[in-house]
Amino acid sequence: MTVHEKEFGFSESDFDWERYARVRPKYPQHLWNHILDHHRKHGNGKFEVAHDIGSGFGIVAENLLLPNFGHVFVSDPVSHNLDAAKFRLNKRSNKGKVKFHEAGAEDGSWLPSGQIDMVTAFECLHWSDSTKSMPAIASQLRSGGTFAALYYSPRPLIRNNRRADKAWTSIFEKFAQCCYESNHTTVDFMAQCYDGLDGIVRLSTDKFKPGVLRQTINQPLLEESPYGGARNPFQIGPRHSRGRFTTQVGPEDHVETIVDEDNWSQQVDAEWLKDFVKSLQPKLPLDRVVEEFKELDKAIEEEGGKTRAAWIVQITLATRR
Repeated sequence: MTVHEKEFGFSESDFDWERYARVRPKYPQHLWNHILDHHRKHGNGKFEVAHDIGSGFGIVAENLLLPNFGHVFVSDPVSHNLDAAKFRLNKRSNKGKVKFHEAGAEDGSWLPSGQIDMVTAFECLHWSDSTKSMPAIASQLRSGGTFAALYYSPRPLIRNNRRADKAWTSIFEKFAQCCYESNHTTVDFMAQCYDGLDGIVRLSTDKFKPGVLRQTINQPLLEESPYGGARNPFQIGPRHSRGRFTTQVGPEDHVETIVDEDNWSQQVDAEWLKDFVKSLQPKLPLDRVVEEFKELDKAIEEEGGKTRAAWIVQITLATRR
């Protein structure tokens, strides 16, 4: 999370991180292996110092960085998010390995310049000013250091249940409207992720080596999404589209499309979907979607009480010159 979240999201002192973890995709082990293998093959192969930006309550630091790096910086612009990360990460085995700092992605001045072997940014760059956050990230990395970013669709797709998907889509139309009504600036920050990381992550060719890897997982599922498509694959509602952000994919970037629904989907019930909505920022008043949830309940109950939720995921891996 970045500086703007102090105003717009994930900044409430009572934000429920445990619920957030329950209703977001579970990062598979092969994701961590993929990033580490890329660093060994394309980066400097050093595992001395890493930095997790917008750490939230520390999932990436816990599972990827602390087991593999000698020292890990964990940052977030919201103090109680850092408190949650400290509670999660300050285990005896991590003593002396992890340092916490309250800062947004745009601010790397507190870090040693050019001394970081890996910088991670999962589910946070859309809340940042990328014209500032990307140069800050580049300044932290040492030569051969790896930048690893991930972003998944804010609206999981409901698979193989068109009636449920229709009700689910209607709920997100209401959420899009809520975004407009609650804070106009929030919409600007959310709108910049309509092309996922490809619309946010601008990597300077004089700072990063050619061949940036840009992977999109489960993009073919967009064909079944009412608001999917090549232009705005991560759009959540019709009124939420701005169309002002252009692709940041460079001519020498390596672009891959992968289908991996097994690792990026899960069986869920109606209560899980309700909890997902409760975890959204800004909050959607549930009294505005009573009828939609009734329809969702009926549609899922008729199919045995379960449905499958799938995510579209983008991963960007880049190496510092």
